[in-house]
Amino acid sequence: MSLIDLINNIAWLFALGILYSFLMRIWKGESLKKRIGSGLLFGAVAIAGMLNPMQFSPGIFFDGRSIVIGLAGLFGGPVAAAISAVMACSFRFYLGGAGVIPGVLVIVSSAVIGVAGLYLKRRLPRIKEALFYYFFGFVVHIVMLLCMLALPRPAAVDVLKAITIPVMAIFPLGTLLLGTLLSNVDAGIAAQKAMREAEERFRLFMRHFPGCAFIKDQSGHVTYLNEQCREYFGGKSDVLVGGMNDEFWPGEVAEKIRREEEEALCEGKNVRVIEQFPREGGFRTYLSEKFPILLPESASEVGVVSLDITDLRRAEEEIGEARARLELAVSAANVGLWDWDLESNRVYYSPVWKKQIGYEEDEISDDFEEWKSRVHPEDLGRMLSAIDAYLKNPTHRYEQEFRFRHRDGGYRNILTQAKLLKDGEGKPVRMIGSHVDITATRRIEKELRKRDMLLNETSRMAKIGAWEFDVATRKGTWTEETARIHGLDPSQATGVELGLSFYKGKYRKTIEAAVDEAVSKGKPYDLELLMTDTRGVKKWVRTIAQPVTEGGKVVKVRGIFQDITDRKRAEDQVRKLNEELRRYAEELERRVQERTEELSGALEKAQEAERLKSVFLASMSHELRTPLNAIIGFTGIMLMGLAGDLNAEQKKQLSIVQDNSRHLLDMINDILDISKIEAEKVDLSVESFDFTEVAEEVTESVKTTMDEKGLVLAAGIPAGTTMQSDRRRVKQVLLNLMSNAVKYTEEGHVGIHARRLGGDIEIKVTDTGIGISDENMIRLFQPFQQVDMSLTKRFEGTGLGLYLSKKLTALLGGEITAESTVGKGSTFTVVLPVSVPAGKKGSGK
Repeated sequence: MSLIDLINNIAWLFALGILYSFLMRIWKGESLKKRIGSGLLFGAVAIAGMLNPMQFSPGIFFDGRSIVIGLAGLFGGPVAAAISAVMACSFRFYLGGAGVIPGVLVIVSSAVIGVAGLYLKRRLPRIKEALFYYFFGFVVHIVMLLCMLALPRPAAVDVLKAITIPVMAIFPLGTLLLGTLLSNVDAGIAAQKAMREAEERFRLFMRHFPGCAFIKDQSGHVTYLNEQCREYFGGKSDVLVGGMNDEFWPGEVAEKIRREEEEALCEGKNVRVIEQFPREGGFRTYLSEKFPILLPESASEVGVVSLDITDLRRAEEEIGEARARLELAVSAANVGLWDWDLESNRVYYSPVWKKQIGYEEDEISDDFEEWKSRVHPEDLGRMLSAIDAYLKNPTHRYEQEFRFRHRDGGYRNILTQAKLLKDGEGKPVRMIGSHVDITATRRIEKELRKRDMLLNETSRMAKIGAWEFDVATRKGTWTEETARIHGLDPSQATGVELGLSFYKGKYRKTIEAAVDEAVSKGKPYDLELLMTDTRGVKKWVRTIAQPVTEGGKVVKVRGIFQDITDRKRAEDQVRKLNEELRRYAEELERRVQERTEELSGALEKAQEAERLKSVFLASMSHELRTPLNAIIGFTGIMLMGLAGDLNAEQKKQLSIVQDNSRHLLDMINDILDISKIEAEKVDLSVESFDFTEVAEEVTESVKTTMDEKGLVLAAGIPAGTTMQSDRRRVKQVLLNLMSNAVKYTEEGHVGIHARRLGGDIEIKVTDTGIGISDENMIRLFQPFQQVDMSLTKRFEGTGLGLYLSKKLTALLGGEITAESTVGKGSTFTVVLPVSVPAGKKGSGK
């Protein structure tokens, strides 16, 4: 046997890395075809290794199959490991010889360790790969050496002496090198896939991005632009790419754009500008963001995205005008406003609202009770019912009149109107309305109806500044306030031409057209315009006109006039503040969303890991039990003398091995039962059986131990009790409880009693043992817990019996409870349904 033969055999394995890389690029994704192909590939390489082995003796040879099969499980999963192991085992049986059994054990153990290593590696994502692969190879080949013990003793000793050092020196290192090679192949494939996906996401994003987006290099040449840019410039990609600013824009505009892009690139910061570009039908307004693209291994570039905000700006202006008119109306009409947040039950009350009932702004809180407590007791029930009805069915306008208590103790008549706002899901979130004190209105309502309509209109408009001109003479008059706004003497004569002379440009055209329509068509107008007074001061004014007709002909035009400059400035500031708040809110929402997604992803991963753990343990029953059953069986054969005579010491040692193997098998059975229950992979085998027979079998199982301790059995089981349930699970629960009772009882008795309770059967297991303290009762049915958890435990056990019993009892549709007194004993009570539906499946939770 040569060390060179061993190294040459491992060298065969590295052909696997090259072929694996080629095939993994063909078999994309995680398909069954890929897993089957991987298994066939690993199995073929294992067979190739067995064709060129390191020969130890006839029928006993060594090769790299343990590395190949182990890595098949580690990289290909259970399917690949099973296929490659079957292929390798079949070929090893075909080769025959004295080493068949150890050879097959090596293949099977390598496959099992490979699959276990796969799940372990997923649970330890931060472990260094080199350390993991070397340790993995070390474990596989330690087990391989242990498999040599299946040879006859003289041959096993000779083999281990000859191969232990070379195998442990070379095979783990070979596993490390080949594992690293295969890992690099997988990593490269994953990186290529991620790059392709990133490119596709970028392409789709740019295709659907509503604005223009392009990238320029340091010299200003376009290197990329999206479909919207091509549509805007009306060109094709091969024509537009490579172009510069002066090819798309006039000189001054191109230079301005170049400076902004240069600022972004040189200073490494984002530059945001609002700019206008010509389009069909005039200019359009764009919000542009210019930002540096700093690449680590290539020249930096500038990215630009532009969104058309023309319609948004126009809408903002319209909203501003509407808001101005609303504020004027509210202020002029002495209307109080309120805004009720339905989720927080907080209400905004405007200063006018508070002043209507005699309070200053800081004297009333934003609590809903502030309104509710002031409504007249006779009106409160009606108002609350009206609000509730409107919230449930807001089909009509909300309008109510009620009596409201003033600070002076009297009540005012209030007219309230409201509008309901809903969120995107149609849920009411806010109710906004007005309060109008109509007490005086109600008093003089009859008198107001007698007044002339013209006097009523003039009274409303005269609250600010008034003007009037005669259509025939085009001469006019105005009030002192109107004259002051223009910067003129109130006594100075005026007329239409003088009034129009204060407006320039588009505002002059607008007012002239409005005056002409008022005169010719009798059309009123309400305008907000920019004017320049006699001192050269620019002012925003609102002018409202109402034509006066006689005999169907306009004879006069009169109206009101208001300086709204301060309001316009305030609106502009509010608009800017709102925009800043909107940006801050969007950023905060984005951060909250990112954090929420991170926490959600972490929760999903944790839940998936827990589920995979339970499914894995529940699925590994055969693989875990088979080796232990083999150990128990072979030690039993040896103890019976079938493999030759044993001396006393050997029998003693083998008995220890057998006892501990049985103990370990019991523990594994308990763990696997629990795992199957938690993985919801347990199907109850429901059958009809005599409960009395089950109870007798349980007592017979513990009788020997009771006799050794001198314990007395107290039993009371009614005859003829038939159950429709899972016989094996019922027996398992009772046997766990009886075994525990015997274990923790040194003298006295252990009892089992049962009785029928309607559709249930109640079983009590009692003992006169050590008992359980109150502090230990809280962890009584927890896994891996015992009453005596001290370092020097008097009683052996895994602490799984009661935990499993509780799980099984729940699975059978029942419950288990315990009562105990320290030093006097314990009583465990199990209540089970006599009949369990056939085919029931459960989790035991």
